[in-house]
Amino acid sequence: MSKPCDLPILTEKKRIFEAHLAIFSRLPAHIRARYWKPDYNTPFVYVEADHTDFTGIVLGDRDEPYEDVDDFDRAFTLFSLDCEPAGELLTIYGWNCHVERV
Repeated sequence: MSKPCDLPILTEKKRIFEAHLAIFSRLPAHIRARYWKPDYNTPFVYVEADHTDFTGIVLGDRDEPYEDVDDFDRAFTLFSLDCEPAGELLTIYGWNCHVERV
């Protein structure tokens, strides 16, 4: 169970995560169709690379097993709102950066 001092942080993380889900749902259908539909089990991660960092949700390609979305040591697609309010799809090479769940 969360300590009372952790609740504001958890609430903020949940708000950011839900913003990612809502904005992803507004992307054109042909883009959304390439990925598994994100839900509350979708990994929300922090990615730190050489000169930048991002937070976002990991999108699983429709042609790969859903279980692979938790494998951060491979190339994967990250949907992030850090630089673009409408969201952007980024290819992350997990073997070349630090990735952790938020």
